[in-house]
Amino acid sequence: MKRWMVWLMVFSALAAAAGAQEKPPRLPLPTRGIPDMPPLMPTAITAGGQRLLLGYTDVEVAYDGKELVVNRPDWWVINYPLTRIRGLEGRSADEISQRLFRKPASEVRNWHVKSRGAAPPEPPAPTGPAPVVLWPKPTLVVNAQHPRADDNGPGTADAPLRTISAAIARAEPGAGIHVQPGIYRETVKIEKSGTAAKPIRLEGVRDKDGSMPVIAGNDVFPPNAWKPVDGLPGVYRADLFTKLPGTVSVNGRTLIERSLPSELKEGECCLNRASKEFLNLRLDGAVKPREGAEQFGKTWRVVKADAEGFLDLGAGNSVFWASTHVWVEPKKRQGVAWHPEFPEPITGRVAVGGEFRAARMS
Repeated sequence: MKRWMVWLMVFSALAAAAGAQEKPPRLPLPTRGIPDMPPLMPTAITAGGQRLLLGYTDVEVAYDGKELVVNRPDWWVINYPLTRIRGLEGRSADEISQRLFRKPASEVRNWHVKSRGAAPPEPPAPTGPAPVVLWPKPTLVVNAQHPRADDNGPGTADAPLRTISAAIARAEPGAGIHVQPGIYRETVKIEKSGTAAKPIRLEGVRDKDGSMPVIAGNDVFPPNAWKPVDGLPGVYRADLFTKLPGTVSVNGRTLIERSLPSELKEGECCLNRASKEFLNLRLDGAVKPREGAEQFGKTWRVVKADAEGFLDLGAGNSVFWASTHVWVEPKKRQGVAWHPEFPEPITGRVAVGGEFRAARMS
């Protein structure tokens, strides 16, 4: 009787071990949380406003019958679309989820897989133009963000000038001007020059994170200048302009000028040149996603939002590194890949508010 019980116990243990080997691996939940809002990525700030920069690279997840393998060694891949996993083609999301997690796809949240091995070399993140050799001993330093910046000061590193124009006005032949990173909202006119032997050098300084000085030919609207217009819901007025003709941009978007306030629609403005009043339409509530231009190889194509307010960017498994204009709600994210050298990237469908321009940088 005891020998029979021992054999039964051994047989049960072997059967349990065999059953355990047949079970597909259970993937762990990620220990690193997905942030609610992504960090800011580099953007190109021009006189026309702020332009979105996106970089991309391909990510592929494959199933070899035992485990998931990522083609990017040492990467975390979070919430990769189940139906795109190579080796599990032709199956539904629920079939794949039951095989990998033993639960329906609707109950799987924030799953991840981390590949093995050393990471291959990646292209550097876009940080602007190639570095240049700066003048070793600048005569004048400009830093608008410095707390002691003053155009009447000495123009040193500890007490820099506030504007580039002030530095140019002081510069003599042989002078070297270093402009620190920041946005300089001014019109710079260079009406003097040095000599062949003693040129005037105007040089922008790039800091460690790639930031550089940017000359913006526009001013920021003071928020408290806007007042609602009686009888025109959603229209606001501001006494802003005295001698500043030209285009007006809001969040990087150039507004269209109309003749009458009653004609105003979203993204349009009206300037009363007699009273110097500027009228701008602001819609209440969220702005619906619009269409935009996406760089596709060497050409551009128009990308439109679908009925759910999402944009399909790129094709296949391209991963886009999001910038300030693109954000995916945590509950709607699909196919997120994460790498410590970059902020939060996205692939596939993204929610976008307003018009945009996507320039891929690899």
